[in-house]
Amino acid sequence: MKKLLTILLLIFVCSNVYAEIDKPTYQVGVRVVGSRYEDECNSYIRRELRKHSDVEVTDTSNRFIIELWVIRNISFTTGQPTGYSVAYVFLEKFSSSHLFSILNLSRKPLEEEHEEKLKDIIDSHEICLGMYLQSGSLNDLEKICKDIVLQFDGFLENRRQMGQGLEEAIRKLEKIAN
Repeated sequence: MKKLLTILLLIFVCSNVYAEIDKPTYQVGVRVVGSRYEDECNSYIRRELRKHSDVEVTDTSNRFIIELWVIRNISFTTGQPTGYSVAYVFLEKFSSSHLFSILNLSRKPLEEEHEEKLKDIIDSHEICLGMYLQSGSLNDLEKICKDIVLQFDGFLENRRQMGQGLEEAIRKLEKIAN
C-alpha cells in the first residue's frame, strides 16, 4: 500500500512536468550588445532559430538567451576591414516556479510576502551555459550566426533527451500503478 501511494504521488508530481514535455517549446531571446551589426545578426540568428519547430523566438519571457558581441576586425597594416569576431554566451534564466514546487513538497509553503521577494531575486538571474568566440572573413557573418544556432541546438538536444527520459519514466510508473 505504501509503495502504491508513493507511485501515485510520483505520478501526480510528474504530471505537471509531463504536460510541458508533451509538447515542449523553448523560448529563446537574442541580444546583440553594443554593435552596429545588431540588426544583421538578429536577423540571421532569429531566422535560424525559427527553423526549429520546438523553439519560440521571443523578446520577453524567454527561458534561454543567446547574447552576442560583434566586432569588425581591422588590419593593422592596411587599416582595411578583414572580417568579424563574435563573442557569444548561452544563458538560461533561473526559474522560481520550479524551486517553489520543490520547496512546497519538502516543507510548508512559504509565506506570500517572502515568496514574492524570493521570486524577484531568483527570476532576475541567469546561468551561463557556455562562452565562446568565433572569427571569420567579411563574408562569414551569416555562417558564424548559423554555427552559433547549431551549437545552441546542441544544448537544447540535451533538454529534449531529458524530456524523453522523463516521459518514459512516467509511462512506466503509470503501468506499475495500473
